[in-house]
Amino acid sequence: MNKYHMQIRVIDGPAGAAARVKLLRSVLMKSLEAALWETTLAAHKAGLDDVVREVAFEWMDTMKFSFFANRLICTGAIHARRRVEEVDEVVAMVRKLGMEPMVAEAARRRLAGIAALGLKDYFNAEEPKDYRKVLEAVDTLVARRAERAKEQ
Repeated sequence: MNKYHMQIRVIDGPAGAAARVKLLRSVLMKSLEAALWETTLAAHKAGLDDVVREVAFEWMDTMKFSFFANRLICTGAIHARRRVEEVDEVVAMVRKLGMEPMVAEAARRRLAGIAALGLKDYFNAEEPKDYRKVLEAVDTLVARRAERAKEQ
């Protein structure tokens, strides 16, 4: 499939695993595309499209995406609440530009949910080094909540 610029990978697992991988990958790819659209359109309306792209892409181009993704999950475990506050400012600015901040509002909801888990306390405000530790913590905290809900 190289002539179509596609990578083919065999996915181990039960029937449907490859389709699930494709759809879950699409969460990232389509959300990233939507975020790029919202950022680019808002920056254009503000007369800042070239400089916003330059500043954002310059930083992102300095590292592998896998490192960047791990970093966002690990730092987000500690800083999600502050990021919600920053996104509140983004939402207000995008609205002032005459746009509906669809992606920013979705980001706010997701980050608020992460903040509400209490990961900062769980990790004693120290950033974990591996996203897998964050996922384990999420599983633990969600299970604790479920147990408390059963007891009530």
